[in-house]
Amino acid sequence: GSRLRALHVNLSNPLGGLDQLLHGSTGLRGWGTQPAPDPVLYYVRGFDASAQKFLYDVNPRFGATDQSRTLVRAPFRATIDFSFGLTPNVAQQQLERYLGPGRGGRPGPRLTVADLVSRYSRNVGDPYQAILSEADSLLLSRGQVDALRQAGVRYRQRIDSLWFGLATNFAALAERYDVASAVKRQEDAIADAREITRLHMRSTLGDILTPIQLQLMPGALTYRSTTPLTAGGRTLSP
Repeated sequence: GSRLRALHVNLSNPLGGLDQLLHGSTGLRGWGTQPAPDPVLYYVRGFDASAQKFLYDVNPRFGATDQSRTLVRAPFRATIDFSFGLTPNVAQQQLERYLGPGRGGRPGPRLTVADLVSRYSRNVGDPYQAILSEADSLLLSRGQVDALRQAGVRYRQRIDSLWFGLATNFAALAERYDVASAVKRQEDAIADAREITRLHMRSTLGDILTPIQLQLMPGALTYRSTTPLTAGGRTLSP
């Protein structure tokens, strides 16, 4: 069924609401409101045709900022925003797409270890391949291209080992399995993969690329990040 995913109470100009509560509408102090002095000094009250001139009255409220006598106010508002999730979260949906076929009476064959490795590896792009694909734009030298390829081989050895461990565990799951535990293992693996990627980039690219290339390369934000790339329980793209 649906689940409450977020509930927010928002207050707009709480000082204005407190002013109204404590002093009433006729004794407002103007809390939470930018003073707006009355800018009109004279009001036209008529025209003297014989003298060919307008007749004026002085505005007694000229320069006044009394909030109880002005229509220009910042209102107090209280709103409640909430959202319901009508489907499982993204992490669980991904898990069920990969592990659902062939289990629990669902149609289709189970994904093999190789299938799972292929699919989970899509969660984290290969930063070295991405940089090499921009070789012309980044003006990479032959030496830089060779160094990036070598670094990419070492990176894929580490990252493939992580995905293989996750896929082997998932491929061996029974017809019925603990979904919450499997989701946690999946998300932990994705977070670990992103952290491996971030740390590997930081340990190698500074010695291969120039400062300008580091600024312009794909994944520059990941390279500059000094903390793991996670937010709200779901990992972010590098």
